[in-house]
Amino acid sequence: MEFLGGQIWDDLQELIAGAARRRVAIAFAGRGAPQILPLEAGDVVVVNGGDAALADGALHPDAVAAWLKAGVQVWSLPDLHAKVVLLDHSRGSRTAVVGSANVSVRSRDILYEAAIVTDDEAVCDDVSWQLDEWVGLADEIDKDWLAHARSVYREPRRTPRSSTRRRPRPSRRKPLWIGMNAPTNETLSPTAEAARKQLVRRYGARTEVGWWFLRRGDERLVSPGQGLVLVNHATDRAEPHGNALAGPPAKVVRVDAGDRQHPPVAFYIEDPILEPRRFADVRRAVENAGATVDWDAAIQPGQVGDAVYALWYTDGSLT
Repeated sequence: MEFLGGQIWDDLQELIAGAARRRVAIAFAGRGAPQILPLEAGDVVVVNGGDAALADGALHPDAVAAWLKAGVQVWSLPDLHAKVVLLDHSRGSRTAVVGSANVSVRSRDILYEAAIVTDDEAVCDDVSWQLDEWVGLADEIDKDWLAHARSVYREPRRTPRSSTRRRPRPSRRKPLWIGMNAPTNETLSPTAEAARKQLVRRYGARTEVGWWFLRRGDERLVSPGQGLVLVNHATDRAEPHGNALAGPPAKVVRVDAGDRQHPPVAFYIEDPILEPRRFADVRRAVENAGATVDWDAAIQPGQVGDAVYALWYTDGSLT
């Protein structure tokens, strides 16, 4: 059993594409659904094809038409709200996916979704029985349904949002760490390495994923959601040189406690568009706000942190 979070359709692409047969019950599908969830002849999908879903723009007739053209059996069950996938594999095994995501560009690129993926036989049996029941309650979609659906469908009432993946931004309402990024021979623990791979899979398409080795005990001080500015630090100096590069503000997304052989580590994501600044600029911003750089404590929300963020966010857009 595996838990997925974030933009889960990217994580599921290979698994779905490699299945011999797919049976799906996903309430709503946008125009891009056939590209996000490619189905083939012999596959089955149950959607919420009721007039209310069509009038709200939650189910796009073009997506249904594309599946039908591919030979997919498409069924309409008004009031369906489930998001379930059952995959039959050529070797005889099955995989069930139960989660929150509809099949839409918005769900794939913007919303943070979650799903459980499992090959547990008992769960797969239950999912299979439930899919059979929903198909039994549903009406098969045909050309007449499509003609009616096109007359009822309306574009979504919400203001369309860009499908471009959002770049990460820390919050100025959270503590901000200024940390040293010194060369080290330390390595990630097995659990931290697994976390790194998961974070790269989840965020790597639109962000930079990095990690910051902590001192023992600091894993109790650094927490997800906090901001982080890392300064490159040569090991032969007690304080980074003024020309040392300070990375753009990042957001801590996970902290691993390490083990006896490996130190704790904080994973962070940062906006790849932003350029580093000189440490001298960071230090000056802190001092002009009436403080000094403290490597052992986070800057609490307020004037000092705002002064540091202003080195990168000059338009006041940081919340």
